[in-house]
Amino acid sequence: MYSLLIVDDEPIIADTLGFLINSLTELKLDVFTTYNAYEALELMNKRKIDIVLSDIRMPGMDGITLQKEIYKHWKNCKIIFLTGYNDFSYIQTIIRNGGSVDYILKSEDDEEIIQAVQKAIVKIEEERQKEKILLRSQEKIRVALPIMQKEYFVELIHNQDLVVTKEKLLELEIPLDSTQKLMMVLGKINLTSKNQQETEKYLNKLQKLLINTFDHSIQFVSILYDKRRIILIVQPKLANDWTRSLETVSTIMKSANNYMNHTYNISTSFSYSTKPFSWQDIGDLFYRLNTLIVREVGIGKGVIVQDVDLIDYAEPLQSNVNHLLQLEGYLEMGDRQSFYELLFSLYHQAKKNGSHLLYEYLTALTNIILQYLNKYNLYSTLQIDIDDVIYNTQFIHRSIEKVFNYIHDLSEVIFDKKEQLPTDSHIQIITYLQKYIYQHLNQDLSLTKLSEIVNYSPTYLSKLYKRKTGQSLSGFIAEQRLAYGKDLLINSNNKIHEIATMIGYESPYFIRYFKKVYGVTPQQFREKV
Repeated sequence: MYSLLIVDDEPIIADTLGFLINSLTELKLDVFTTYNAYEALELMNKRKIDIVLSDIRMPGMDGITLQKEIYKHWKNCKIIFLTGYNDFSYIQTIIRNGGSVDYILKSEDDEEIIQAVQKAIVKIEEERQKEKILLRSQEKIRVALPIMQKEYFVELIHNQDLVVTKEKLLELEIPLDSTQKLMMVLGKINLTSKNQQETEKYLNKLQKLLINTFDHSIQFVSILYDKRRIILIVQPKLANDWTRSLETVSTIMKSANNYMNHTYNISTSFSYSTKPFSWQDIGDLFYRLNTLIVREVGIGKGVIVQDVDLIDYAEPLQSNVNHLLQLEGYLEMGDRQSFYELLFSLYHQAKKNGSHLLYEYLTALTNIILQYLNKYNLYSTLQIDIDDVIYNTQFIHRSIEKVFNYIHDLSEVIFDKKEQLPTDSHIQIITYLQKYIYQHLNQDLSLTKLSEIVNYSPTYLSKLYKRKTGQSLSGFIAEQRLAYGKDLLINSNNKIHEIATMIGYESPYFIRYFKKVYGVTPQQFREKV
């Protein structure tokens, strides 16, 4: 039910109109009458009025002044004017002031007044319906926004080629600066399998606690990564005020740890970065911090650790970086045979070079597996837990042989599952391209030629291949040509220059490049075998 207020300095007119409108029960209106604008405003301050039916010319405060006051305080109120004068200048002023829906001469029939009131009711209902739709949309956005923010940061973690823009951060209401560096905090609820279902509830409590604890010197966003983990991305509001921000973050983590423990008897762990990092490094840092929590303290212990504690363990096997990238590429491509050939080769090589390099190799290999599992969200699909993966690949818990065997078995599960999943269209393109290269090693395999075959730009194809396989396209071509060349040196009687031609090289270049890679010339290699 709506309310209507009649304002006229002639009581007989006000009362007559009130009686008329009250008699129309189908309008469902609460009707009030006042005899001047001051009384009208006094009443409107006491109760909500939806429609005002007012005379224009009244002593003291006239109808137009009343309109201004109403529009100033009650913008949604609809105003219908009654006047004994058909003056166009009044109409112009009324329109400019806003809030009115009609202008009626007192000489017109009652039907015109009734239609004006009905028109005002329809307009109110339309506006309220639009407001409901808007509120529902805003609510949907409010509910969806954390999910959208999470999806964006998960994509940043998995795809380091993604460029962060100011526009995207504004769209997702992420209060961070795309041009400034960041700090990261990773928090984790430590619960055993017996109370696993409670983790999400306590993670939400932890998130609220952290949000309410940060002071105004820091801008941040909190992301519920999964049912156990929360990610905080932090920036100081004052540029380069990193020392103060680090102190604040450290204090907040200690406070949160103590609060969750004493209030809920819940153990929490935190790992955090001690130095600012760029947006492009967000993925690497996430995996470092995630590994750090489990590696340093094991499952179920609540501690606070810094990323510097991982430095001795996190450095990749520098001499085999390209091979590690190849492993990642084989996993991405689903090339099981090549993956295991290289996996065992690197393992035995690292084993010969000492335990320190072996630790580095297995650590780097674990990170490759973790990134792949996260990228395709395979934890639930494979029914494994990220903590279990990290726990079973840490040397404080297991022997080197058990760690390697666990990685091998997990890789088998991944390859088996990959064969059941739909193939990425980019992977299909790369697989087709590799098959073409195998069959045309003695022909033009320039980037320009290959990009024409798959209808991609040379630059895009080069970046795509590197991102999907872990090695450059030119490196893959050279590797295949040399491998075929070695095979021909062993299993054919072709002369060196003939073999060079068969694999697409000029003879002098083939000899120089072969010696650079294998340490001997093609002829010396042939003589040895």
